Amino acid sequence: MKLLKGKIILFGFLVSSLVVGNQATASQIAVDFNAGNIPGGVTNTTLGWSFSVIDTITIDALGFFDIDSDGLAADVPIGLWSSSGSLLANTTVSNSTSAMVASSSFRGDWLMESISLLTLGVGDYVIAGVAGGAGEKVITGASPMNLIPEVIYTGERVNVAFSPILTFPTSNFNLNDRYFGPTFSTVSIPEPATLALLGFGLAGLGFARKRRI
Repeated sequence: MKLLKGKIILFGFLVSSLVVGNQATASQIAVDFNAGNIPGGVTNTTLGWSFSVIDTITIDALGFFDIDSDGLAADVPIGLWSSSGSLLANTTVSNSTSAMVASSSFRGDWLMESISLLTLGVGDYVIAGVAGGAGEKVITGASPMNLIPEVIYTGERVNVAFSPILTFPTSNFNLNDRYFGPTFSTVSIPEPATLALLGFGLAGLGFARKRRI
């Protein structure tokens, strides 16, 4: 009997682990839009946007908008910072390694690069990327803008350093300029307690079925 109970507990934890793996695969883009303008190209400019998180989110990828879905002019380093300038995550988006994710905009699609899962609590943050290719084009004035409910857009961020090196963008201009630019995607991860209950519940069903047999 003790051996059987031990197997049931082990089975419960295995089921919980499988659920975690499955849940972490469903990601969603944090921001998208239907149109937007395409101004003249920019070179070696760190640009992005600031945002507020009003409910905890978990980020699994950073990305950049690929106008016309024909590839970026150059690799794009992207970073995500706290509002005080502490770098929380960074990666590089490229034509060869990043996954294309469809946008609702006819202007192009997103190129997304996975990162280690990063949880952001309630607070203020900044995301930016270096439009480093000669004449790299970006979307501006994107409206209407579709954001996930946990995030509020708070303004554009720019650092015209004319350098391919990623730097924290400190300039905050007109809220309506909206440089995109960079984005991120989030995943839903269930609470550990919920997973444990699910695992043990399934294990209990197996135990009850065994007793009836």
